[in-house]
Amino acid sequence: MARAAANIDPHQPALAAGRCRALLIVLLVSVSLARAGAVNAALSAADTQRALRLGAASEAARTRFHAPYLLAVKDSVIRDVQELTEFRRTVIAAEDALRRGDWSVAQGARSLSGHSIEDTVKPWRRKVTIVANLQLDALHAYVTVPGCEVMMGGMPVLASLDRRTTPLSSLPYSSRGTMTTSLTGAVIEADFDADAVGQTSREAVVLCDGRDVARTTIDFSRLE
Repeated sequence: MARAAANIDPHQPALAAGRCRALLIVLLVSVSLARAGAVNAALSAADTQRALRLGAASEAARTRFHAPYLLAVKDSVIRDVQELTEFRRTVIAAEDALRRGDWSVAQGARSLSGHSIEDTVKPWRRKVTIVANLQLDALHAYVTVPGCEVMMGGMPVLASLDRRTTPLSSLPYSSRGTMTTSLTGAVIEADFDADAVGQTSREAVVLCDGRDVARTTIDFSRLE
C-alpha cells in the first residue's frame, strides 16, 4: 500500500482540476458562440415554407407578424422605420403573389415565366434592410432629397453595405399656369450584413445632410 501511494503523482489532482477548468472554459465559449446568433440569414426549406404559410394566413395573423418590424418615430422628419429580413421579404412576396391571384406561386411554385418567390428574395440573402420614411414639411425649401443615410449603433457600429433613396412627390397641380409637382418626402433604404447585426438590440440612427434626425432602438432578437 505504501509503494502504491508513493507512485501517485502529488500534482495529479491539480492537473485534473486544471483540465476540468480548461474544458469548462471551452464549453462556456461554445455556448456563448451558439447564443450569439443572428437574424435568420440563410433560410432553410422549412423556414421558407413557414414564411409562405404566414403570407397566406389571416389578416390578423399577418398584422401580428409584421408589428415588431414597424416602428413609429416621434418628433422627427422620419415618420417611421421598418426592418426587412429575408424571412419577412418571403412573407411579403407571398402576400403580393396572393393579391395578384398567383396562388401556386404563393405556395412556392414557379410562374409560367419560371420565376419563384425564392428568386425574388435571393438578392437579399444574408442582408437586413432598414427602411426610413422621410416626410417633409409642406413649407420646406428642398429642391432635391437631402442626403440621408442610416447607421447601426452597437459594438461595433455598423455602416451600411448599400443604400438607396427614392423621392416621393405630390400629385401634379397647376402653378402659374404650369403643371408641376412638389417634393413630399423619400424612402431611404440601407442594407446591412445580417450576421453582423446579430440578435441584439441596436440603435438605428438616421442622418440627413450630416445631421442626426432620428434614433430608434431595434430589438433584433424579436425578428426573424
